[in-house]
Amino acid sequence: MDVPDSFRRYARRATADIDDRRDRLAAEEELTAHLLDRYAAARESGVPGAAAEADALRAMGDASDLAGSIGEAHRPRWRPGVVVGLVLGGVAVLVLIWGALFLAFAVMAGPG
Repeated sequence: MDVPDSFRRYARRATADIDDRRDRLAAEEELTAHLLDRYAAARESGVPGAAAEADALRAMGDASDLAGSIGEAHRPRWRPGVVVGLVLGGVAVLVLIWGALFLAFAVMAGPG
């Protein structure tokens, strides 16, 4: 079945806040599939094509409202504590490596 242009436009608007291109395209496909499922169910129950299309879009809600929710769900969650922890962990690893190298060279050099 061909995807109605209104479904494609809706999916693009609803996923506009997703920064990652692959995530955005996957979300567009998923939304389009939901719209097509609703459309097919309406058609099977005897609803005419244009009305079934409008019903499917109406059932999904406002694309702008959905865009905010979907965009928020796809934003990275870098909290300051995570960043500080990663930096301190990296520094600790570097200090351990430096200490191990210093000890290795001290042992190889021998006494005095």
